[in-house]
Amino acid sequence: MTNLLFNNIIDDTSATLTLADFLICSISAILLGMILVFGYKNSGNTKKDFMVVLAILPFVVQMVIMLVNGNLGTGVAVMGAFSLIRFRSAPGTAREIGAIFISMAIGLAVGTGYIGLSWLFTILVCIIWAVYQKTAWLNGDEELVLQITIP
Repeated sequence: MTNLLFNNIIDDTSATLTLADFLICSISAILLGMILVFGYKNSGNTKKDFMVVLAILPFVVQMVIMLVNGNLGTGVAVMGAFSLIRFRSAPGTAREIGAIFISMAIGLAVGTGYIGLSWLFTILVCIIWAVYQKTAWLNGDEELVLQITIP
């Protein structure tokens, strides 16, 4: 079982990608995105458009990583582009930013062929997320909004 969990399903010896590998990775990325959204949705207030993007992001990242196909230089450039995308958009909460990075990590794991590891990671993240949301020792101060009205 350990060998299956940490093995790469994509054949590194050839430069071609088989249809079976692509379909296994794509279906896994889509399902893992759905599981991540389920875990995110149960951890607090959510917006539908953000959840849709969060569900699709592992599939998109997986596709980009498969297109890079092991080229280190292209991979570094892609990661630079991913980081720029986050800082060009409107600032979000720490929970949203964390969810985006988790979703990207899932897509990276699936795109490189580590299907078992990506499933384990997603399930553990959702469990840890739920435990942290339910425990009292992480309760912080309430968020207050100061509203000033000038007549």
